[in-house]
Amino acid sequence: MKNTLLVLLSLTMILFSTSAFAKKVWVKEIPNRNGLYYEPYSTTLANGQYETYHNNGYLKSSEYFIKGKRAGLYESYEDDGQLIERGTYKDGGKDGFWRGFYYNGQLSWRVTYKDGKREGLYESYHLFYQEQLLEKSTYKDGELDGPYEAYHNDGQLAVRTTYKNGEPDGPYVSYHKDGQLYVRTTYKDGELDGPYEEYYENGQLNKRETYKDGEIAGYEKYGRLTDSLVMNNGPETITFSGATLTNIPVDLNLRGGSKGVYVSAVEIGSEAQRVGLVKGDIIRSINRRDFQNLENFNKLTKGGDGPFALSVERNGNTFYVAIN
Repeated sequence: MKNTLLVLLSLTMILFSTSAFAKKVWVKEIPNRNGLYYEPYSTTLANGQYETYHNNGYLKSSEYFIKGKRAGLYESYEDDGQLIERGTYKDGGKDGFWRGFYYNGQLSWRVTYKDGKREGLYESYHLFYQEQLLEKSTYKDGELDGPYEAYHNDGQLAVRTTYKNGEPDGPYVSYHKDGQLYVRTTYKDGELDGPYEEYYENGQLNKRETYKDGEIAGYEKYGRLTDSLVMNNGPETITFSGATLTNIPVDLNLRGGSKGVYVSAVEIGSEAQRVGLVKGDIIRSINRRDFQNLENFNKLTKGGDGPFALSVERNGNTFYVAIN
């Protein structure tokens, strides 16, 4: 009993010492030079517990270093105090169980790292519905390898395929948000190989193609749904996670007005398709921030860290998606 009390007392003293003597530095980042971290404004390697802070005084990160390399628990925070990421390092590389969080505190993703690379099961979750999966996949040595499934925001299956060495390999199927088949095809070593079929949301066949080693070898076009849209600011477009975005066409006469961007196309197998975006969607806000047009959208997302919470309008209804 006496020995147990001594052990508990020792652990308490260690935890207290770590918190009490953490080096509080009023910088946004611990300086990194040639792969090693240093004391701010110094040539001394970082050692021990450090805390960095946002300009408003809120904690930005809590991390531990041994001879200039991250080791042990790492936590990062938004400027409102919300935890963003928590995990552990070993000898400078991510190692162990990691979790990411949305701005509202909900779990965003979880995965295990080994020697700085993802290893094993990866899961990501809906922004508002905690138990609802958005993606379930398997990693090996840092690359997708094994079964892959992605889901729409309502829990319906969006994509099912298999990866090998980081590339899709084998049967691939994707579905519209209502469960209707969207694409059915096959990949080989990351390239389309064999029959390819694409369907509209109403079940009508759009086109049928044949591929060989990624090159189209045959094509049939069927009934199509047409658009005659006039863009309000020229043909300018950007690509975001596989979605082609433009300014909102002036002749849509949307109830919500012309603020936002228009999804003019969605790449098959992309992150945008995985979360359920389709041609014709209107993106109105990013992380609760409204914006005017394509230029504003680009500024808000370019170089930013995801996931991004998008407010999407479709057929007069609004829903949310989280996209990396």
